[in-house]
Order: sequence, then C-alpha cells, then structure tokens
Amino acid sequence: DPEYVWTPVRQKLIRLVTDQTAVAIANDELATSLREKERLDRELEIGAEIQLQLLPPECPEIPGITLAARCQTANRVGGDYYDFIPSNYDQLNSKNKKQQPCRWSIVIGDVMGKGVPAGLIMTMTRGMLRAEVLNRHSPARVLQHLNQVMYADLESSHRFVTLFYSEYNPETRILSYSNAAHHPPMLWQAASKSIVQLDTLGMLVGLEVDPEYHEAQVKLNPGDTIIYYTDGFTDAANQNGDRYDDIKLSEAFKFACQNYQEPQKILDYLFAQVKQFVGEGNQNPDDMTLVVMRVKSSTAE
Repeated sequence: DPEYVWTPVRQKLIRLVTDQTAVAIANDELATSLREKERLDRELEIGAEIQLQLLPPECPEIPGITLAARCQTANRVGGDYYDFIPSNYDQLNSKNKKQQPCRWSIVIGDVMGKGVPAGLIMTMTRGMLRAEVLNRHSPARVLQHLNQVMYADLESSHRFVTLFYSEYNPETRILSYSNAAHHPPMLWQAASKSIVQLDTLGMLVGLEVDPEYHEAQVKLNPGDTIIYYTDGFTDAANQNGDRYDDIKLSEAFKFACQNYQEPQKILDYLFAQVKQFVGEGNQNPDDMTLVVMRVKSSTAE
C-alpha cells in the first residue's frame, strides 16, 4: 500500500510482536528441555531403584557370624557391588530366616567409573557371578570363569571390574578367597589384636583374556572381624586434598574393634569417621561400600 506509513508506533508494535514470538519460542524450547530432563531424571530414578533392589535387602543370618553392610552411592546409580550368595539357591526364598549351615560367598566389587554405565556393568557382573557360583568351583576358578564370560563386553566398553570373592564355611570357620585387584579386606585378629590384609595375586576382571588368579585360606577365630570395602573410603579427600588412606582406615578399624562388638556399630563408626574427615558440607565424589563380618565370640551371641 503506497499510502501505508511506518510510523514509530507501528514499528514498536512489530518489535513487540517479534519479541513476544521469540519469548514464546524460547519458552517452548525450555519446556521441551525440562520435559526431557524430567524423563532422564525419571529413568535415573528407575535405574537407582532397580540397582537398589539388586543389592541384598538385608544381611543373611549365617551360623557363627554377624554381618552389616551399606552401599552409599555418589550418584543415583553407582558402580559398587556387594553380595551374599548361599551355595544352595533354594535358601534365598526360604521363609525361615535362620539358614541351615552351608557355604556362603561374600563378594565386593567396584566398576571403574561412575553413573549409569558403571551401574549397568555392575548389574551384569552380579548376574554372571551368581550363575557361576552354582558351579561350586573354587574362588580362583570362579574369577577365571567370570573373566572369560565378561572380557569381550568389558573390553568394548573400556571398563574393568575389581572384585574380591570369598567363600565362608560356617562348620570349619575357614574363609577361602581370591582377589581380582580389589582393595584387600582387613582382618582384625582378636587374639593378637592385630590387623592383616587378605590378598592374593590377580588382575582386574576384563583386563586380560586369560589371567591367572591365586587363592588362599584363613581360619577365623571367635572375635575376629573383617571389613570388605571399596576405594570410596580410601580415596575420600578433605579440603586440603589429604586422602583418608589405608593407614587411617586401618587405625579407625582397630579402634572400632577394640570398642564395639556389633558389626553395625563398627560400620556406623567408620562411615562417621570418613564423613568427619571429609568435612561437613563436603560430599565424597565416589561410591562408598562397606561390609563388616564378625565371628561370634560365643554361642550365646
């Protein structure tokens, strides 16, 4: 229209419409982004719920020992893993909580990395290990077979698993074990009031095609206590960058064994010590898992 004039008012109206259109587009993109975030958050929540359900809901009652365990993840989905596996699976669904004497596998592991990928590998490790336990092999053979079936998947994902596998016989109080490069558990020997590490030679699961794993045994005595732990404990750092290393953990474990009888109190004390070391308001960026196993001092316990 030749008579149409772009007056200042009309120009302001056009700019206003343009600005409102831009805001509407931005709001729509933001709403889409929020919906996507909510979807991802929900998927993470589902993943965390599934992973939590795969961990033992409670510690089993094993003749002659008491147990306590806790897994504290840095993210909603973590790569730490522990398990209690009876040699006969039918006892898992038994309504009688007091189990008949049988061998029990006590396991702790850690997938390199954090978040969903580590959680998926942890889930895969759990399933394959539980299937392998049914074959009744020795601890070293169990780790060898586990490495064989997991090697291809772990190599392609560029991730590895550290794992400490032990088998306890309640009738003999003998603990047989094999280590795939995991932090060796600490054994408090009540008679000598000393701490020794339970360790054997062995590579990370998934690092080599056919590694050799060694195994060992230890006879446990009344009052002896073992802690199985992941590197979230010894890698925890304070604001100065100092780590809560194996020496600090060993000293805290020794104090706990000298002052507490129940595994749950030992566990609570060790978690509290790490939290105090890291400092209030600071969060450990790694998963932390701890299993405490104590041989009863008498049949009355």
